Amino acid sequence: MTILVTGATGTVGRRVVEQLLERGEHVRAVTRDPPRAEFPAGVDVVRGDLADPASLESALEGVAGLHLITFDGGLSAPLTTGEEIMERARAAGVRRVTVLNGGGDTPPEGRTVIDTVEKATGRPARTFARWAGEHAEFFRS
Repeated sequence: MTILVTGATGTVGRRVVEQLLERGEHVRAVTRDPPRAEFPAGVDVVRGDLADPASLESALEGVAGLHLITFDGGLSAPLTTGEEIMERARAAGVRRVTVLNGGGDTPPEGRTVIDTVEKATGRPARTFARWAGEHAEFFRS
């Protein structure tokens, strides 16, 4: 299974890439500047920009899983193209999505990438905060 990681050159994204590789997954990392990205052998590095969903078209080919950040990595601005990215991911056959929320109102006007994922996939999106809340008793003991 190929997993596409957005935000792959960031602090969390690099760890996601490393852990997926350790599990034996095929990883495709998206970056705005592939020649500057330094990834371990075996990572398929592709150019793409979350602010330009069309640039992700070829990166999404053959992808079954997507790790999506909710902010424009270059400016740390809220991601406003989440719905279009998810529409393209769905059309490409992506079956699983994880979301890293960068905080803030992402995207604006009360819509969140979580809402977008749920709408595009027709399945509930689980966030760490929701999961932690459901398992709070475990953390208290």
